[in-house]
Amino acid sequence: MAIYARDAGVWKSVSGGGSTVGNANFTDTATGTYTDGGVNYKYLTVTGTQSVTFDQAGFADVLIVSGGGSGGASARGPGGGAGGHLYLTNAYLPAGSLTVAIGAGGTATTVVGAETRGNDSKLDSYYSVGGGQGRGNGGYGNNGGSGSGAGAGQTTHGDGISGQGNDGGDGFPGVSYGSYPSAGGGGAGALGGNCPNNTTAGAGGAGLANSITGTAVTRAGGGGGSLQGAGTPGAGGIGGGGDGSPISSTPGGAGTANTGGGGGGAEHPSGTAGNGGSGIVIIRVVV
Repeated sequence: MAIYARDAGVWKSVSGGGSTVGNANFTDTATGTYTDGGVNYKYLTVTGTQSVTFDQAGFADVLIVSGGGSGGASARGPGGGAGGHLYLTNAYLPAGSLTVAIGAGGTATTVVGAETRGNDSKLDSYYSVGGGQGRGNGGYGNNGGSGSGAGAGQTTHGDGISGQGNDGGDGFPGVSYGSYPSAGGGGAGALGGNCPNNTTAGAGGAGLANSITGTAVTRAGGGGGSLQGAGTPGAGGIGGGGDGSPISSTPGGAGTANTGGGGGGAEHPSGTAGNGGSGIVIIRVVV
């Protein structure tokens, strides 16, 4: 049976009963090259929206990470979810000038309900989904590539997308005293942390390691939750997640740029949550 892929709107045979499609090739200057297992690769790292030119249609490996969600604002803000982490092997890419869009992270704010989700990243028709934003003052979690954590006393976390991320954590149920802790946002490699007690916020979920550049790099960690009063804020997940704010006027920690990390939650009344980290796209081809 023949297998087909679409090139410039036309379905063409890629195996069986027709010509075989080989490796894609981009003509932009490569970011780097390496050899692994006797196979030579070149790769292109894209951190801002641009076009990439392919003079040869074919297969490539692609990593697409979207922007992380912002942390929850004002007080006792939960951590934002990491941006979607999508890794595709042997993705078919057509010849021509292909658009790469890099999703910005969600924007920090002091206003509950004004927190924003991370923006999607895209290569041609392939894309991942931005991370869910936290919502301060006991709000529910929001869905995204990875979901944000639930607010203080809430057990309704944001959901992540299978294959791109994980759910956010849950708040300590029924909390009406203590420090009102909030949960951590989900990461690409792990669920966001639940609040284990009424004085400890949830940590951000860990990100996911990927070796598309020849070196393992962990990206898309969730943001840490915060609290109101004395206690322990949640640490950001490994892979760029921002820390939850401690008991002070310190803003929630920002997700690291070009990792898709979720932003940390705000603690101080009228406090500022952490921005989500921007995304990244990496394309690898055999040479």
